[in-house]
Amino acid sequence: MNKSLLNECIFPVLSGREVVGQGFVADGFFITAAHVIKDVQDLYIILRGQKIMVKDLRLLYIGEGDVNTDSKEVDVAIFDLHEVPSPLHLSTIPFKDKKQLKSCIIEINEDKRCLEPKLSLSFKSVHIICEENNYYICNCERNVGSSGSPLLLGNNVVGVMHGGKDDICAYLKVKAFIWY
Repeated sequence: MNKSLLNECIFPVLSGREVVGQGFVADGFFITAAHVIKDVQDLYIILRGQKIMVKDLRLLYIGEGDVNTDSKEVDVAIFDLHEVPSPLHLSTIPFKDKKQLKSCIIEINEDKRCLEPKLSLSFKSVHIICEENNYYICNCERNVGSSGSPLLLGNNVVGVMHGGKDDICAYLKVKAFIWY
């Protein structure tokens, strides 16, 4: 896994200059946390150098869940984006080696002189503390605007970041929404 994935298949979700979340393309779908797109208008991603409004993407599914109120629900938005090839794949295969899990989050290097924020990818180790129904509760680093980032085992996406507090994060399990 390399950092060239930024702008290839992992994207910031932007509102103006502000990164409000993240999303990724896997198996022909653009996926992010549902709460990222529900609360803010005029969201966009930069795809192949072009600004693409999220509202113009074909929404296939949006969940209403929140791990804080009901961990049996799902917090995910899924869009059709088959025209974008991606090395990432959605995986429901049980994994044994939890030490290999990585969070892939976008780092924002704010420079007020630039029109667009400078972005880079950061890969951080993730340690599962426990599972609560549809979510992995993990010890990991996160940034503001990390919701929607993928939890990776190699090129396999096994979770989608819902959010967190301090160094504890919740990731929606892919197997909770892969049925779509």
